[in-house]
Amino acid sequence: MSTKGLSYKRSSFIAPFLVSSSTISDHYAKIDDKHVVFEFNGNHHYQSPFKMNTDKRKKSVLDDPNRNTTVAKSSGPGEKYITIKIPYYMQLTKDFAKYIFQDVCLEKLDKSFYSEEKFIKAIKALYNTNDENMIFAPGLHTSPQTPASYNEKGIDRFLKEMGEMSKKYPSIKHQYIRSLKLYIDDVDGKDHLIIPKNEAFTEWFKLKPEEKYLNCIFEREKKDYEY
Repeated sequence: MSTKGLSYKRSSFIAPFLVSSSTISDHYAKIDDKHVVFEFNGNHHYQSPFKMNTDKRKKSVLDDPNRNTTVAKSSGPGEKYITIKIPYYMQLTKDFAKYIFQDVCLEKLDKSFYSEEKFIKAIKALYNTNDENMIFAPGLHTSPQTPASYNEKGIDRFLKEMGEMSKKYPSIKHQYIRSLKLYIDDVDGKDHLIIPKNEAFTEWFKLKPEEKYLNCIFEREKKDYEY
């Protein structure tokens, strides 16, 4: 079992849901006539302006069939690629699985790949459990790459992602905020290590997590956040 964000096998995150597709790698799948790139966004996508600039340039290439002839050798030249992003701070809870493999896939691929059976298969591969209550919650359990380390555009990206995910699935927001509050407790209330000085983030963080959404595991070891 892994608590380090998305450090587990990425193919295990995707493959159980895309059973009808031809999965070529951890990042690419051809689904019907569509070419799909899965991007696992690590912490640098929220911290580094150079990485963000690379993201912007990469998207412009993936979106343009005339520029992406070497992006995926398996598909040949002149294809448009659809990108689905998975943030490093997320875990595969049922709500997040529905968001990615049902809602996002319906929006971008005109097809849902979510089912209860596939979800159980996925968490068994990722967490070695059949019980959704034994999954690590979205949030930061071992990573020192807290929102306090994000730059302004990174904070904007994070809040936009959270808004999109939590609109239909509020558990994601409640669980993430709970993980940050526990992190603050673990560092003796030194919230500047966890929370950025940003008005929009501060307003977002005012939410009091509701117990009904906190049916996941929150865990952290001191060696992971010693300062």
